[in-house]
Amino acid sequence: MDEFTFQACEHKDFAALLRLNEACVPHVNSIDREVLSFFYIHAQCFKKLVDKRGSLAGYVIALTPGLAYDSLNYRWFESHYSSFLYIDRIMVHEDFRRLGVASLIYEKLEVVACQLAIDRLCCEVNIE
Repeated sequence: MDEFTFQACEHKDFAALLRLNEACVPHVNSIDREVLSFFYIHAQCFKKLVDKRGSLAGYVIALTPGLAYDSLNYRWFESHYSSFLYIDRIMVHEDFRRLGVASLIYEKLEVVACQLAIDRLCCEVNIE
């Protein structure tokens, strides 16, 4: 899958990230620029995945404990574990679905967790 690369997200990406986020609702919750800015400042992993042409294929936001993040799921993990990498959201653009993009994102998260000596990846899973 060398046709995709991970890149750091920048403020100039926010409009595209918010559009992609909204396209993925209800699989993820809707967020605004203020919440995205919080993630930009505090997330341990806030990366976009782009193809060779520079098109946004997807992005990921993952958090470590100790943040003032008002998410019931994040708070649950924080109350039960001292160390974890919480996957808040993974979005894949509809043009890139079924191409292994989400698998690449999860592989990246495993690398991040290993680099930080974190042995637990966690997330909320929607069953409906």
